[in-house]
Amino acid sequence: SVQALNRTLNTAGTAGLLLYSASGISVRALPYTLAAEPISRELLNDGNARRVAIRIDYDYSKVEKDAAVIGANWMTSIATTLGVESYRIKGSSLAAGSVVMTMTVTKPATTEVQSTAVSAEEVAAMIAEQASYGELLITDENNKVLNVYPNDTSILQLIEEPASAQSRTLVIVLGVGLGSFFVIVIVMVLIMVILKTRAEQHRRELLWSADNALLESIQSKKSRPEIIDVEQSSSSSGHSTVRFADSAESSLKRKKKRKSSSRH
Repeated sequence: SVQALNRTLNTAGTAGLLLYSASGISVRALPYTLAAEPISRELLNDGNARRVAIRIDYDYSKVEKDAAVIGANWMTSIATTLGVESYRIKGSSLAAGSVVMTMTVTKPATTEVQSTAVSAEEVAAMIAEQASYGELLITDENNKVLNVYPNDTSILQLIEEPASAQSRTLVIVLGVGLGSFFVIVIVMVLIMVILKTRAEQHRRELLWSADNALLESIQSKKSRPEIIDVEQSSSSSGHSTVRFADSAESSLKRKKKRKSSSRH
């Protein structure tokens, strides 16, 4: 970019490059050689995600109710200004004073070309630098451009966040927890099924025993021999009366009765 500007300024001739002309007024840029001072960033290159904070000159009470939506819109504007994918900047939180916006810069996706992908550390540094230069384009609900400043610690310290390690740990913990939960549930279900099966089997055995006992009782009563006792007595009219007994017990009672009568 600096070389292109130098070529434009120095190829216009001694008259200079015409920048503006109206109402007889002309503005020209005279030949000049620009000197570029590259910005040197001291990066750790640890591959971790970063959190960075900026301060926006705006009334916090106007964003408090819709902080999630407004924060998402501001993150999209920042990503557009930096020329990075919007997914790289997320997890914003807004706090008072005026509005302090803290966001997370994620690592580039594995699908991005690694030679051109910008690390999270460098994107966070770019956000802090553009905030200090007033180059971040953030607007309010009326599309009015707001003043953005670096937060007190945003340039001096970009908080390291080892996203990959934390993600792996979280996944492992969740996996172990869910796995243990499902194992416990399965074991409990199996135990309940076994107990229910045994209870059902025991109930059937009791019913079977009761049925057998009842059947044996009925068969025993049917197989008991009937004892017929014939008793003949004479009535006053000279006729004989014959009585039949169906059981030994009845016969025994009648014999006792006869003996008692004969004694008298």
